[in-house]
Parts: sequence; C-alpha cells; structure tokens
Amino acid sequence: MAQIWRIQLLVETDDATEVERIADAVGDVACSDDPSHDDHVCRVPWFVITSPLDEDEATEWRNDLNR
Repeated sequence: MAQIWRIQLLVETDDATEVERIADAVGDVACSDDPSHDDHVCRVPWFVITSPLDEDEATEWRNDLNR
C-alpha cells in the first residue's frame, strides 16, 4: 500500500471566495487531468480540506507566513 502524505498551505484572509479560489488551484495542480470525463481517475488520489485555525494556532503560524 502506498504512503499517504500531508501537504499544508496556510493562508491569512477573511475572504472565503479567495480561500475557495486557492483550494481550487491546489486541486488543479494535484490532478491536472480533465475531470469532465465519466471514467476520469486521477493518477494520484487526493483531496483538499479547508478549515479555519483557532486563534491560538493562528498566532503560532502568523509570523511564519510568506509575506
């Protein structure tokens, strides 16, 4: 069985539309095949999770963000 990896991307924004735009872009990179075909299967299985950090966890990461 193949190993499962976690790749994290943290963003600082209050704009939920921007979060969705970035999540969609990550999905496009993860599976660049055309998903419109009924028999579509990504070469590498994946999914994207979006969730806000609580304030304590956000404070831990805030200074490390690439600005």
